Amino acid sequence: INAESQRIAEQQRIAEQQRIAEQQRIAEQQRMAEQQRIAEQQRIAEQQRIAEQQRTMEQRRLAKEEKRRRKLENKQRKRFEREQKTRQEEQMRRDREVAEKKEKSTDCDSALIPLLRS
Repeated sequence: INAESQRIAEQQRIAEQQRIAEQQRIAEQQRMAEQQRIAEQQRIAEQQRIAEQQRTMEQRRLAKEEKRRRKLENKQRKRFEREQKTRQEEQMRRDREVAEKKEKSTDCDSALIPLLRS
């Protein structure tokens, strides 16, 4: 009977050790799974941070490019307007010179007419 109760006690002790070892194994698995989950969350957060940083840099680059483009367009427009104004002034000067020559010519003609009649 004593040997039988020792055998049963030994089986119970072994079963308890196995139960504890299984609990520890499960707890370790859960701990590792939690660590992996946290590491994955951190990896995703880092990727999102980098993506946001790249978007911000791209937006700044585009804004600078747009500003540079507008500045260049304004410069070209002002140059065109300046050249156009110069051409108009030049044309007005030529028109005035032609009108003055015609006027002098007409004055000469009207001065010659009486001379020619006489």
